[in-house]
Amino acid sequence: MLALGFAVVAGAVAGVVAAPNPTEPSGASVFNIGSQCTIKWDVDATGSWKDMSIQLMTGDNWNMIPITTIAQGIDATDATKNTYSYTCPEVTPTSTIYFYQFSSPSDPKNLLWTTRWTLASADGQTTPPTESTQPNGDKIPWGKGALVDPSTAVPPPAYLSGNNQAGGSTNATSSAPVTTVTSITGGTPPATTAPGASSNPLVVTSTVSPSTRSTSSSERAATTGTASASAAANNQTASVNGALTNGVSGITLVGAFVAALGLF
Repeated sequence: MLALGFAVVAGAVAGVVAAPNPTEPSGASVFNIGSQCTIKWDVDATGSWKDMSIQLMTGDNWNMIPITTIAQGIDATDATKNTYSYTCPEVTPTSTIYFYQFSSPSDPKNLLWTTRWTLASADGQTTPPTESTQPNGDKIPWGKGALVDPSTAVPPPAYLSGNNQAGGSTNATSSAPVTTVTSITGGTPPATTAPGASSNPLVVTSTVSPSTRSTSSSERAATTGTASASAAANNQTASVNGALTNGVSGITLVGAFVAALGLF
């Protein structure tokens, strides 16, 4: 049974490693409001992520809150365009509570995240995260951020409506869990971790509940940044390759099995 469990886990992980794994920002990254925020990822070798969107997110690991859509229409299969830069938005609070979510209409349930990173004020000032513990008890700091001007928010792509993420978000309110999923990740969902921390793949079965979102004032696509070729990806950061898929009995049992072994 043990051998079978690990065989299924290995097969499941192998199925997602070719996706456009986010590599930057890392947990040590600090970007000032008004400066250039940069995002990097490994190219998608599956050939399916030709229309990738990137969202700025906040919240805890089970109640992720979309703040605004940063970019849409990125061809993540193009190795010459695996970097995206845009002007860092004005947010509140300035803290290590922000992360990015990658998605594609080709597989809208397969969501990828970076680790949490810091958005600082224009002069570099920050405040500690308001929360120190995740809902499940993990000692991972987090908080709820928002745009200073919510009217500038770009809503999530329409194909994410099934994930309860359509409609835009800038203000966080709680909501009941909406779906049980099996999350195959390169460590944990977005965390605050030290640079160079290891991120061994594991399978986690959990309930994900994006928070209720405020209404958005715009349906326009995000076009404020530019995609370009990047330098070599820095894989020594604590970035996360988190793929969410609908839970099926076999994989869910493996998730529970791994959990029972205390592997996460």
